[in-house]
Amino acid sequence: VGSEMCIRDRKVIMKAEKPIGLSQSIGLENALVYVPKGFAKAYREAAFWKESKIVEIDADPVAVTLDAAGSLGAKLTELNIPLATILELHITGPMNASDFEVIKQMELLQKMDLSKVRLEEDRLPYGAFGNRYGGPVVLYLNEVVLPNAVKVIGGETFAALYELRKVNMPGSVESIGDNAFYDCNSLAEFDLSTLSQLKDISSSAFYNSSCIPAVLKLPDGLESIGSFAFHNTGVTFVDFSNTSLHNIGGNAFGECPITGALSFPGTLRSIGNSAFASAKVSSIKLKSPD
Repeated sequence: VGSEMCIRDRKVIMKAEKPIGLSQSIGLENALVYVPKGFAKAYREAAFWKESKIVEIDADPVAVTLDAAGSLGAKLTELNIPLATILELHITGPMNASDFEVIKQMELLQKMDLSKVRLEEDRLPYGAFGNRYGGPVVLYLNEVVLPNAVKVIGGETFAALYELRKVNMPGSVESIGDNAFYDCNSLAEFDLSTLSQLKDISSSAFYNSSCIPAVLKLPDGLESIGSFAFHNTGVTFVDFSNTSLHNIGGNAFGECPITGALSFPGTLRSIGNSAFASAKVSSIKLKSPD
């Protein structure tokens, strides 16, 4: 048996196909226990391992096709697939907010492919996978593939998903909601400048997130940056001059060690309190007559 620390729980890798028993507890309650492919059921039914979270190594993904939005739970029941056993899920068809509530009950889900999904109003619903306030989250989720047509990433969508490492950002995205990527501190970097339709980055959207590059490039059409949007993301340089910004919220770049010149567009109307409180700039260029 080999073991290593996981972010939130202990992680144990079992090489034995037959579940072993021990004479006394060694503290594996709620541990992630990885077992050989095809033997997860045997471990889940073994008395000693019932309190552990059994993960099948190289498990096949679960693929479902939905005929109607809101039918994910019924479809999985029909297929006799317990939510607690799903590690990777591929969905085709229409989805709504109630389907995402079902997904948040999949405690071991690690990969989610929504590339063939049709979302209501092309919007990822509020708290689709995450919740910064302690509600249910898909704790072990590390990769999400979004549909190419998505326009709105709702508030709290990925908030506090500490193991999330990869999310594609389709060029169709127009708005990123409050706390959408809050505290996602394992997430690979995004190039926001490629999001040609992006108009709004809401409050705390990327607060303490690792996906923002130190040299930040923003899309030309961006109009609004909310308060604390890029707080503590490590940005050292950002050029706003070619954007369409109207406002930058308070503490938008708080705790970011920005240096060099700051250049703002003629469209800018307001800069909130402490928006650049940690910056040490060499010059500031304001083009706006207002």
